[in-house]
Amino acid sequence: MERLISAIRTTPLIDNRARPLLIPSSKTKHSLLSITTEANGNALKAARSTLAHIQATNQLADILGCPPTWNDVLKAIAKENEKPGYVWIKQCLEGIETIILDDCLSMENKAFDYSWHDNLTRSKCRRIVRIEDFAADIVDRNINLFAISEDRFFNSVVEDLQKGINDALSDTDVVGFISAICYRTRLDIPWVCPLELVKLTLMQCIWKQQAEGHSRFKGFDCQILNSWIVHITAGLIQQSKNPHKKPIQFHTSLGDDEIPLTRSLPSHLEDFIREYSDVPIVLVHSCYPWTKEAGYLATVHSNVYVDIGEVFPCVSQDGKEGVIRDLLELCPTEKIVWSSDGHDLPETYLLAQIQSREAFEKVLVEYVNKKALTIQQAVEVVENIFFNTSNQLYALQSKLRPTEIQAGDRSLDGLDGTTMVNGVNVTKDVYHTKGISTINKINGVNGRNGISGANGSSGTKSTSHADVSKNSSDLELFESFMAQHPEIKFLRVQYVDYCSITRLRILPIKRVRNLLCDEKVDVSIGITNSSLTLTPVDHRIDSVSPRGVSRLLTAVPSSMRSGPCHGYASAQGELRNSDNSPLDVCPRTNLRNIVNRAKNYGLEFLVGYEIEVIFMKGTLNEDNTQVYTPLPGADSHCWGSNNALSPAVINLMDEIVEKLSDAGIDLEQWHPESATGQFEFVLPACAPLEAADILLQTREIITAVAQTHGWRATLHPKPLPYKMGTGAHVHLSIPTPEGEKEQTYTHFYAGILKHLRAITAFTYGNPASYDRMLAAGGWAGSTWVTWGTQNRETALRKIEGSHWELRCMDGLANVYLALAAIIGAGVEGVVSKDKMTWLDCDMNPAKLSQADRDVYNIEDMLPCTLEEALAALKNDQGMYKILGEAVVVTYIAMKQGELELMNSMKDEQRRNWLIERY
Repeated sequence: MERLISAIRTTPLIDNRARPLLIPSSKTKHSLLSITTEANGNALKAARSTLAHIQATNQLADILGCPPTWNDVLKAIAKENEKPGYVWIKQCLEGIETIILDDCLSMENKAFDYSWHDNLTRSKCRRIVRIEDFAADIVDRNINLFAISEDRFFNSVVEDLQKGINDALSDTDVVGFISAICYRTRLDIPWVCPLELVKLTLMQCIWKQQAEGHSRFKGFDCQILNSWIVHITAGLIQQSKNPHKKPIQFHTSLGDDEIPLTRSLPSHLEDFIREYSDVPIVLVHSCYPWTKEAGYLATVHSNVYVDIGEVFPCVSQDGKEGVIRDLLELCPTEKIVWSSDGHDLPETYLLAQIQSREAFEKVLVEYVNKKALTIQQAVEVVENIFFNTSNQLYALQSKLRPTEIQAGDRSLDGLDGTTMVNGVNVTKDVYHTKGISTINKINGVNGRNGISGANGSSGTKSTSHADVSKNSSDLELFESFMAQHPEIKFLRVQYVDYCSITRLRILPIKRVRNLLCDEKVDVSIGITNSSLTLTPVDHRIDSVSPRGVSRLLTAVPSSMRSGPCHGYASAQGELRNSDNSPLDVCPRTNLRNIVNRAKNYGLEFLVGYEIEVIFMKGTLNEDNTQVYTPLPGADSHCWGSNNALSPAVINLMDEIVEKLSDAGIDLEQWHPESATGQFEFVLPACAPLEAADILLQTREIITAVAQTHGWRATLHPKPLPYKMGTGAHVHLSIPTPEGEKEQTYTHFYAGILKHLRAITAFTYGNPASYDRMLAAGGWAGSTWVTWGTQNRETALRKIEGSHWELRCMDGLANVYLALAAIIGAGVEGVVSKDKMTWLDCDMNPAKLSQADRDVYNIEDMLPCTLEEALAALKNDQGMYKILGEAVVVTYIAMKQGELELMNSMKDEQRRNWLIERY
C-alpha cells in the first residue's frame, strides 16, 4: 500500500488547464473568498458557509500555522506575500510539472505572461488559445475597414482568423485551443451556417454595438457567430497535415451564473464530436454535475477526454471523492486528465493539489482494499491521470520523474507514523518530498468514511441529457412522480409510427425503478428498426425497412404522465440506434432537432392544439366486425348548444377533465362542435415537443374514458358523411425578441405557405383527410394556399403578431412529423428570407373567381388527394433538406403502402376500419 501512497503523493502533475496568476497590483481587486466558489457579487457572501470553504480554511490554516478561522488565514497569507522572491507562490505550485495556460486576452496587463510561470514549474509552461477572445480581437483589429467596405472588412476578418489559427497550429508553444461557447451561447452547437448568414449576423452585431456607443468591438453575443468560430477552428485542426492533432478544450457545466445549466450538458456536443472525429476534445471542469455523462462520452468516442478539475476545491470532500468514483465507474483512466483550474490567486493551485491527491488516495486505497485493483493497477491509474495522458495528448515529451523523496522524512517499517485506512495500516505523512511537502502536511491518510453505499459504489447519482434518462434528475423526477401517484403499477413506453399508430411496450414500475436507481441506465427496450415501417396491419414495407435493432428511449422527465387508465402512466419515447445515437427517421427526434436548429436563429415557439373528437357507438356485426353509428338520442346536437350536454355526456366530460388534470393537463376550454357527438378540447400552449406529447396523451385519455362508458372516441376526419368534419387546428407563436419582429415572422409564415402543398402530405396523411377538406360547407379551412387576418376560411389564419393558426391538419397526422414539417419550413423561410407574396385575404378563397384570387396572388390549390400531396412532397427538394432525405423517402413509401391497403377496401368498410383504429 505504501507504494501506492508514494505514487499518489510524488507523481508530478501536468496541469491540463489553468489561467495566469495576477500581477501584484491586480490582486487587491480579487477577493480570496472566490478560491472555492464560482459565485460572485452578492452570492459570494454565503460562500463562507459551504463545506468547500470550511475545508479550505482548515487546510490553509494547517499549512500556514495559524488558527482555523478565515480572518486568521487572510492575515497569514498577507504576511507570506510580503516575503521577497515569490516564496509563497512557489510553495503553492510545488509538485506541478508544467502548466497549460489559457491565455485569455481579457487578462492582458492584469496577469503574468504565460512564460513567466516557467519560474514556478520543473518544465516549460505552454499555452492554449481562447478562440472567442482571439476572434474578437481580430474583428476589433479590422474594425476600421468596416466603415470603408463591409465586404472588404468581412473578407479580411475571415482571412486573418484562418491565418491566426493556422499559425497557432504551427506554434510549438501553443498546444491546443479552448472554447467558452458554453458560457456564451451554450453547448448545443448547430451545424455550419452559410457564410452569408454569418456575415449578416456579424454586421448586425457591430451595428448594435455601435448604436450602444462602442467604437471598439466588444465580442460575440450570438450563437451563429460563436458556433462559426468553433467550426472554423475544428475544421482547420482536422485538415492539418500534422499527424498530431491539437485538442480543443470546452468549458462545460461547473461555471458561474452566466451558464444555463441544462444547456451545459456535454451530450449536446455529441454531433460536433462525431463531425470532427479526428480532433481531440477535452471536456473541462469535470463536467460537474454531469460527470458520468462526460465519462460515457469519453468511453464511446475515441477523440473525447475528460478533465478532472475545478471540483478541487469547489465541492465538498465527499463530493470530490464522488466525482472520482463517477469517472472511474466507466471511463478509461487514459482518457482522464488532471487540472487545477488554478486562476488569479496561487491558493487555487495549492488547494487543487492538496484536495485531489487526498481524494485519489482515499478512493484508490479503498479500491485496492476491496481487491477491485491491484497495487500496480492503482499506480497506473495515478500516473495516467496525473501525468501520462496529458503528456501524450499535448505532445509535451516530458519524462515522468517522481519528485525527490527526502530521506529524513521516511518511515517505511510500518511500526511508527501509521494510521488505519479501510482496515489496513499505511504510513501517514511519510513521503514529505521536495515539491509536495506542503501537500503532505495536509494529505495524511486518515481513514475518514466516504459516501459509499453498501456495495462500495459511490452514492453520487448519475447525470445526463434531459431527453436521456441516465440522469439524476430523471430518478428524482421519477420518484417525485411516484410519490404523487403511488397507484401506478405500469409504464407505457410509446411512440407514434409513420401511419400514426401509437405503438408501445409496457414495463412494470418495479423494473423502471431498477433501471434508473440500481442499474443507472436508460429506460430502454430493444426493438426492431421495422417498427417504423409497418403498416397498420403489420405488413413491412421492405424498401425502407432496415434490419437490426434500435433502442426505444424514454424521456421520463419531460413526458411521463399518469394515464390513460388507472394504474398506468405513459411516457413518449424516441427510437435510437443500437449505439444510442439518434435515429434520423424517428419522428420525435426529427422534431427535436428542428426545434433546436430554430434556436440558432433566435426562434422558439409556443404551440397549442384544438382537439376535435366525435363520440360514437359501436356494435358488432355478424361477421365479427365493428360498425359505428352516431350516439343515440343526440339528434339535437349542434355547435355550442346546451342540447349536446346530456347527463351521459356530462358524466363523460367530468371524468375526462378529471383524468386530464391528474395527468397535469389542464384544458383551457371544451365545447360541443357541429357534428353529432362532436366536441372540441382546447389545450394550453407549450413548447413544441411538450405540446405534441400532451396532445397524444390527451387523446389516449379521452379514448380510454370513452371506452369505459361504452363509446368510441374517433379522430376520423369525416366519420359522418353529411356532417361537419373533424380537424386538429394548431396554433403557433414565436415569443422571442427575434420572433416577434414582423419581418421575421412574416418570413416564417411565408416559408410555410411556400411548402404548404408538400406539408399537406403530413398534415392530411390519410385519404379520409381529403373527404373532409373537399366537402362543401364543411368548415374545413381553405382548399387554397393563402392566408388571412382572422379569416377562418384560409389555410393559415393570422391572429395577432406572431400568433397564427394552421387549419389544414387533422387527427390522423403524425403530430411530430407534421409539426416538424411546419416549423422546419418556417425556419427555412426565415433563413432564406422568403417573401410573403400572398396578400392578406379577407374573403373565402373558394368562393372567389380566378380574377379575384389573382388580386390576392392566390395561385395554388392544396392537393385534393393523398396521392397528389405525396407527389408534391416528392417534388419539393426543400423538404428533403428540412426534414432529411431518409424521413421523406420513408414517409412516402409508408403512405404508398397504406394507400394500397385503403384502396382495397369498400367505402363503408374503410370508414369503420379507420374509426376502430383512430
